[in-house]
Amino acid sequence: MKRASGFVEACYKITDLVVLNVLFVICCIPVFTVGASVTGLYYTTLKMVKNEETSPIYRDFFKSFRQNFKQATGIWLGMLAFGVFLYMDFRISTVMESQAGRSLFMGFLLAMLVVFLAVGSYVFPMLARFENTVLHMIRNAFHLAAAKLGYTFPVLVLNLTPLLIIFVPGDYIKWIFALYFFIWFSGVAYINSRIFSDLFDRLENGEKVR
Repeated sequence: MKRASGFVEACYKITDLVVLNVLFVICCIPVFTVGASVTGLYYTTLKMVKNEETSPIYRDFFKSFRQNFKQATGIWLGMLAFGVFLYMDFRISTVMESQAGRSLFMGFLLAMLVVFLAVGSYVFPMLARFENTVLHMIRNAFHLAAAKLGYTFPVLVLNLTPLLIIFVPGDYIKWIFALYFFIWFSGVAYINSRIFSDLFDRLENGEKVR
């Protein structure tokens, strides 16, 4: 009975992740709503890892989407602008005449990109869990990303897995896109949420960020 119960529960989880992933992908289509969609995704998966999710699953997603829309959209648009800035700087670095100068500048841009991705990996899950101003949320995300490298590294690697598509043969692209549409993003968020849940619980219990 326990095995059956566990199996049924796993099936429910997978079904919820599929529904959540489809909602996330659809709500990302306008682009400017990506921030609110990511926050809603993490709000839901953070509850799922504690078995606190609401049924049907879309209630949790849209609850967070509405409540955090303003802050999440502001953070996302700021990150998008900064990402464009990094891209333009990279294009400029490719035409620099000095090899040494080009290498140094590209190294600096790479370091900035890593920081940018690390902060982005933390800020939306934190927004889903905590209440704070946008500036404090970004600052805290930066501090956590730098101080908790044991958490940051696996989360960052998981968040970059969609880039593996560039190594996939053309004949299999449609299957990868199917995974993206049905479960990839919610699956990654669920795994990340198991990592974040422990960290966030420790922070709420008064652990200092060092």
